[in-house]
Amino acid sequence: TVPIFGYLIILDTQSHVLGDVLIIIGSLVFIYILYIIYDYKIKQNDHQSGNRLISIIILAVFCTIFWACFEQAGSSLTVWVDKCVNLVGMTASQTNAINPFYIVLLAIPFSWLWTKLGALNRNPNTPIKFSLGLLQLALGFVIFGLSIHFMDSDSKVPFVFVFLGYFLITTGELFLSPIGLSKVTQLSPKRILAFMMGVWFLSSTFAHYISGGIAKMTSEPYYNETGIFFLNNGDEFEKYSFDLDFNYRNNIKNIKMPALEKMAIKTLGISENEKKAKEKEIKQFCDSLFTNKDKENISRIICNKIAKNENDFIWKINDKGLLSIALNQKNVKVNNSEEDEKYITKIKNSFIDGKSILKEEKEKNIFEIIANIFDWEFLKTKGNKKNNENYIDREFDLYKNAKSFFVLSYSTNESIIEKSDAIAGINYLSDDTYTTNWETKTNLPPNQYIQEFYSNNKLIASHEYHIKDGPSDILSRITNNLLGSPVIKDKPIATLLQYNIIYLKIGIVTIIISLFVMIISPYIKKLMHGIH
Repeated sequence: TVPIFGYLIILDTQSHVLGDVLIIIGSLVFIYILYIIYDYKIKQNDHQSGNRLISIIILAVFCTIFWACFEQAGSSLTVWVDKCVNLVGMTASQTNAINPFYIVLLAIPFSWLWTKLGALNRNPNTPIKFSLGLLQLALGFVIFGLSIHFMDSDSKVPFVFVFLGYFLITTGELFLSPIGLSKVTQLSPKRILAFMMGVWFLSSTFAHYISGGIAKMTSEPYYNETGIFFLNNGDEFEKYSFDLDFNYRNNIKNIKMPALEKMAIKTLGISENEKKAKEKEIKQFCDSLFTNKDKENISRIICNKIAKNENDFIWKINDKGLLSIALNQKNVKVNNSEEDEKYITKIKNSFIDGKSILKEEKEKNIFEIIANIFDWEFLKTKGNKKNNENYIDREFDLYKNAKSFFVLSYSTNESIIEKSDAIAGINYLSDDTYTTNWETKTNLPPNQYIQEFYSNNKLIASHEYHIKDGPSDILSRITNNLLGSPVIKDKPIATLLQYNIIYLKIGIVTIIISLFVMIISPYIKKLMHGIH
């Protein structure tokens, strides 16, 4: 079955088929369980077995909620630790050992505790243990979220919060996980015991899928960063752009280029009136023309270009900046040692070891290098031909020989409506012969802003920022107040907020759910018919 699931996972990156498969399987299983409950309660008049099955389903739902949050440990929490925590002698991936360390440390004391409380007739019943497990998980995420109050001058939080948060998450796991497994065996009628154990693990499957959705929420950028090439085609400037996402292997996305967009419109048969409505479709088509290898090479070239011009950055490039992207490919940290300095120099000279596209094409401008990475012959076969000529040739010839300059632009949105702490500006300008009317602006109210670029005091290009109101829902307001309404002074703070807001929301919502479980625990206990 491994190749089947491997194929489904690969397919899911393109079509999200796994979500549909889970919904279909989950629906069929749920309908079948309802039939089994009906059979026990109505046909066989066995209310005890039917009620116990209902209690398993209720506990499975709360177990799904628990694991959906818990499994952030292997995904978004690791990224949060890497980006936002002041690591002391450990790497981000090594912090995944903290949870199993606590499990080994606490398993025997917890086992002894339940035995001792049972002997004293003080052992909490299963619903109460579920409630307490969810509550401890929630408090762990609250600790992660509130850690922002203790961030240092580099906008990073102390490592101790990772240990504290994981401690509570682990104790929550020890309250809930082994208890739930044992209750399935005790509550299920013997003839469907294996089936109900499968249902229990199916709830974990749903939890992991939901966990991926939560992790995606944390990866939604709190700030937007866009790379732009302004291309001088004689009398006017064209703009070729892409969005930057330096968190993952293939760093560029939403590639936009006039020639490619024209090809997409013609190939997809989109009329002028449909352009705006089908903008997403056009973007996806343009993006699909670049393979993962293309994107990886483009990202490396950008890193190389940036590393060679680190002094042009507004924010200092060090182990906390974009240079670390290049360094992390070799697992090297910047500690100002002689070895690190040699490696940084090596990166600046040629980032792609021995196969540098820049070495091979160093006489060409950076746009021409990037434009030549992928197969234009392949593109020609996808475009529509007119008068025996492919229209992209004429467009591309203009770009290929154009003078260009490269800009990294960024902006953030407010976290709460009516709060004016967004920032916008340029992170990098490749050519110092060009100037801009601003570099960084802070505390910007929601509006549309235009950044202008000049050459010899002549306006030659511009870029728009769209600062929007943040969400106005009550949970966001509560979260913002608990976080102390921090002012977004720079990108590291924006990144910290990006994660901590989600973790605090997880904590608040899970606290409410745990209290709800506690309130209905007498009803669940009644359904369990004497199984403690």
